[in-house]
Amino acid sequence: MPLPEGLYCELIAVNRMVDPESLEPLAGRPADDLAALGARNCYSPKTPLELMQSMSDTEKAGAVRTTVASKHWTVAGHLSFTFAYSCSIAALKQITRRRTGVVFSVKSGRYVRGRHFQSYVVPPTIRTNSEALEAFVRHMEEGTRLAEWLERDCGIPQEDARYLTGEAKITHVVMTVNGEALIDWATKRECYGAQWEVRALMVEWLRAARKVAPKVFYRVGAPCVMTGICTEMKSRYDVCPRKHAFPHQDDLAMAWHDARRRPKVDPVAVLEAD
Repeated sequence: MPLPEGLYCELIAVNRMVDPESLEPLAGRPADDLAALGARNCYSPKTPLELMQSMSDTEKAGAVRTTVASKHWTVAGHLSFTFAYSCSIAALKQITRRRTGVVFSVKSGRYVRGRHFQSYVVPPTIRTNSEALEAFVRHMEEGTRLAEWLERDCGIPQEDARYLTGEAKITHVVMTVNGEALIDWATKRECYGAQWEVRALMVEWLRAARKVAPKVFYRVGAPCVMTGICTEMKSRYDVCPRKHAFPHQDDLAMAWHDARRRPKVDPVAVLEAD
């Protein structure tokens, strides 16, 4: 699902390898060379500087893809991405549940005049229902007018008048996230079971990250994308548009037991037996 009309998402900065002497960014080096260096450094007797000079593109791609595929995502933590984007306050509340490896700078409703928060997001389910849309727009505009009246005619401080604005109001964010956190985050929020606006943003973040770090992010997404198996609840799988492409873990387990004509095993009993 694309971002709703009026929202934006841009990658504005990414860290890159530099020349150790001049400290200038190395021309032609993609950002994910840092991840490749981290992956090979764990298994090579060479120093990191020697590896920087000797690794071929094929070696870099192989090292990164093998490491990421095996879920050793720590090497991606050497990368960092800074995004500028807008979203509803409702989406922001879900996004900021994640704090490890992520830094947020959010436009303040205490200090920025209320007119900068007049735009709002209309959910698709409301936009396609004319009666609901009319009521939604009427409510949002009335809340904005009332907040302005409280501030202008009643002397209510701006930071208190904003309490009338709903979670649909749009705010603006600068966010820096390291690659490891973004991969782990994507396994939860690129899934179709995620909240629709958060998923739309995650798709944009991954699209941008894939352009500057293709070796790391070439196959990053929901568990079905990364492993070929859906690990979500069966009820969500049944309504997912991807279900024709990926099997559910419960169906695979049942097929495995049926093929061997074995009773289904309780995983906890197996662990206790070990």
